Amino acid sequence: MTDVSRHLSPRTYPSKVDAWFLAMLCLLLAAGVAGLIVTGVQEGPLRAAQGGFILLGAAGFLVWILRGTNYTLDGDRLIARSGPFRWTIAVTDITGVEKPHGFFRRGRRRSSPALSRDRLVISYGAGKQLIISPENQEQFLADLKARQ
Repeated sequence: MTDVSRHLSPRTYPSKVDAWFLAMLCLLLAAGVAGLIVTGVQEGPLRAAQGGFILLGAAGFLVWILRGTNYTLDGDRLIARSGPFRWTIAVTDITGVEKPHGFFRRGRRRSSPALSRDRLVISYGAGKQLIISPENQEQFLADLKARQ
């Protein structure tokens, strides 16, 4: 840990959330509710209640991802969280930060703890990458640079 990063307080940056992502979640939940209504009519309220518990669990998981996706710079570590998932990267292991050139690049992983297409690719270690989407990218990058 450098002297500078030791004196910087932890800072958490929430993920930017695209409107299309929220719309997709709403459509999925609406489809689930419609399915519950049809199930209730065709198979009875007990079956609909069973499906309701499953839908409630799935909705809770999606809300956890939505509300729990953020990136924390804490001392000499970058901690990315997305619901129950967590990645920790030493700031000194980061070899580069760039905006992706295309959303779908051949041979590259596109699944990530990011809820927006406005992303940053963090390269670290031996060819590893983590894709994030902090809401305030400029502040995040300035804070990251101050810790390196």
